Amino acid sequence: MIWSNATKHCNTRCVTVRGNVTIKLMDVKKELQEYIHNNLGINVNLAQWDVNRELPLYLSGQYEFFVATLFNTECLFAVLDGTENPTPGTLRKHFNWLISRYRYKPVFVTDSINSYDRKRMIQNRIAFIIPGKQMYLPPLGIDFRDYVQSPKPVVQDGFSPSAQSFFLLSVYFNLDNISSKNFSASTPYSKMTVSRAFKELKEKQILQSRKEGRIEVLSFTRSKKDIWTNSIQDFHSPVTKKIWVKSQKLQGDFLDSGLTALSEYTMLSPPSYRTVAISRRKWIVQKDQNDLEIIPGEEPDSTLIEIWSYEPKMLSKNHLVDPLSLYLIFKDNHDERIQSACSRLLERVVW
Repeated sequence: MIWSNATKHCNTRCVTVRGNVTIKLMDVKKELQEYIHNNLGINVNLAQWDVNRELPLYLSGQYEFFVATLFNTECLFAVLDGTENPTPGTLRKHFNWLISRYRYKPVFVTDSINSYDRKRMIQNRIAFIIPGKQMYLPPLGIDFRDYVQSPKPVVQDGFSPSAQSFFLLSVYFNLDNISSKNFSASTPYSKMTVSRAFKELKEKQILQSRKEGRIEVLSFTRSKKDIWTNSIQDFHSPVTKKIWVKSQKLQGDFLDSGLTALSEYTMLSPPSYRTVAISRRKWIVQKDQNDLEIIPGEEPDSTLIEIWSYEPKMLSKNHLVDPLSLYLIFKDNHDERIQSACSRLLERVVW
C-alpha cells in the first residue's frame, strides 16, 4: 500500500510518489530476458550494475543499468528511466563515455523509437533493443528488422489496465504535474509500462506534456471528474476472472471486494459469502500458500476470489478495494438496489 508515502518534489513542481523499486527492476529484467530467450534461444542472467552510483548524474539519472553476457560478449543494458528518448547523437556521446571507461558493449533499451532516429542509430551502429519489436546488436551481428514497428496510436477499446490504474491513483492522491520518471517508482509496473500508459493517455487527450529542463512533466487536460464522467465508457471492470474456493480464512494480499465491499461502503445488506480481490501476479503465489480448494460454485463457508488486471492494494486505503474500481465492477448491473448503492459509492470520492 502506498497511500502514506506520497510526497511533492518542490524544485520541479512535479509530484513524486516514492515506493519500493525492486518490483519494477524485476519487471524490466523479466521483459528483457524473455525477449532475448524467445529470439536468441539463450537464457541470460541480467544483474544490476553495481557501478551505477559512481556514474555522472546525466547517466545515472536517465538510465537503469544491467549487465549480462551474450555469446561471450559482455553487454551493458541501458534501460531508459521513464524520460523521452535521447537523440542518437546524445546517445552516442553517452555510450562513448561508457566504452572509454568500462569493458562492456552498451545496448540501449526503450519501448519505442521513431523511424528517423532508428535509421540514424543503425547508421551509427548504436546497439538497441525494443522488447517485443526489434533487436539490433551490431557487436553480435544481430539485426532483427522483421520486428521493426514505429510508435502507433493506441487503438484498443478503452483504457489499458495500467492507464486506468494510473488515472484512479491520480484521483485518490490528487496528482497533477507528474514526472513520469519519478511516478514509476510508486507502482507495480515497469518503467516501460508506465511510459506506455502515459503515452496512451496523451493520445486520448487525457494528459498533456511540457518540458521543465530535461524533465517531461504531465498534467491533466481538464478536471478528473469531467474525464471520469465523459470517458466512463472507456473504463472497465478490473475483474478478469472469478474463482470459488472452499475457505473464508484467506491469508495474504487479499482485499474485500464485490458485494462484500459494497455492503461496507453503503447500506446494502451483506451477502452470504465473502468476495476478495487480488492481482494476477499475486494470485499465482497466494493460491499455493493458502492451499486452496477450488470449487465449481458457491457452497457453505466458500469465498469468491476476483482476479484483477491491476494491483488492487495500490489504490486501497484499508481492507477494502477502492470505490471507483468497485463502481466499475457493478456499473452494468441492472439490480436497482446495487445501482442505488453505486450512486452512494461515488459520493464518497473526493475529486
